[in-house]
Amino acid sequence: MTFARFLDEETQKSHIKRYTDMSQNLNQALWQHHKDGTKPPSKIDKHDLAALDKIARKNILTKNTWLYSGLRHDPTEMMDSNNIIHFPSFLSTSEELSVATIFAIRGSWRVNSYLKPGEPLIPADILAIKAKKGQYAADLSKKSIEKESERMLPRNTKIKVNPNPEIFKNGDYFNGIPIHIKPEESLRIWTAEIVSQEWD
Repeated sequence: MTFARFLDEETQKSHIKRYTDMSQNLNQALWQHHKDGTKPPSKIDKHDLAALDKIARKNILTKNTWLYSGLRHDPTEMMDSNNIIHFPSFLSTSEELSVATIFAIRGSWRVNSYLKPGEPLIPADILAIKAKKGQYAADLSKKSIEKESERMLPRNTKIKVNPNPEIFKNGDYFNGIPIHIKPEESLRIWTAEIVSQEWD
């Protein structure tokens, strides 16, 4: 089913460009509303939530697909007692591990900036999501930055995370994909699967 059928192509492209350019404030606001137990307004920072909800459910995966998301926080801070993370925000992912690696390394800079000289860097965190055929993952690659192979998961997606991540260094491989980072850097990859994609 195509939930974005009432949005013409140019309107979709405009909403997607705004999302890819300015998603951080939007998603932070959605997380805050979730924490406060309040319903978010229909528009946040010029983003139209109804339009983005339709776009987020425009595409379903036609095959099982690995999706990667670079994190700014240790995912254990978001997991419940069953190792499930509920994302009240949209979740930006990529089909390319290298893209998620860039965002994860950037996200770790703030934490590592507090380290004393000589202390080892804290690993950057990546979610490696085993998404299944039939699950929602809007393809934004043709309307955003194509080389990022971006897929947007809808609000209220819940994922179950393996609580035992693996550490990877430069030259290691994950899923047959080589890791390219600086020698002093490392990645902590958390495998996960989507368990629910409920409506708001």
